[in-house]
Amino acid sequence: MLKPWTRRAGGLLALLLAGLAPLAQAEDLLSQISRKLAANSVLHADFAQSRQMAALKKPLQLSGRMVLSRENGVIWSIVKPYQLGYVMTPKGVSELLSDGSRRERASRDIPGIGSVEGLFRGLLAGDRNLLQQHFAVEAKGSPAAWTLLLKPKPGPLQKGLGAVELSGAAQLERVSLTEPGGDSTQIRFSRIDAQSPLSAEESRLLGGR
Repeated sequence: MLKPWTRRAGGLLALLLAGLAPLAQAEDLLSQISRKLAANSVLHADFAQSRQMAALKKPLQLSGRMVLSRENGVIWSIVKPYQLGYVMTPKGVSELLSDGSRRERASRDIPGIGSVEGLFRGLLAGDRNLLQQHFAVEAKGSPAAWTLLLKPKPGPLQKGLGAVELSGAAQLERVSLTEPGGDSTQIRFSRIDAQSPLSAEESRLLGGR
């Protein structure tokens, strides 16, 4: 017959294991999501972006086309309500001008995503190491319908970013950014193409400054 303290110890161990099970499941889900997104060396997608700012009565609505190269960077092309493009690479950020030239820009100049420009490529590509370096990450759902909740760790990032929520299925479909002051940005991706390689022009834009 088990002694009382032995039964209590066994009960505590069972509770501990029960509590660890959801953590293990969430960690496994995060691994599956990261592998799924990291498999995309090149990604093309349309985006619809809505930015809510305290200074504006109505959200700022933008739409356009995004090109992601995991190795080289991101081309962020706004088509409506105006035409403007940005290239984000490890070397920095530049604005694409109508004559084909470029102008160096600060990351804060990119509407809605400027606060996380340095992380945006990693967010889109599901770079797990980068995410866990800068955020406390919580994974929910299943590989078929998942959500990642990202809370910035203490540091400079907290000054410009309150929280990030990523969700999707086969691919990343939605990004939600909340800033400490209450401003927020919602980005939805559609017509996602993970098969087509970079075009010659896209390679040129991402290949040099």
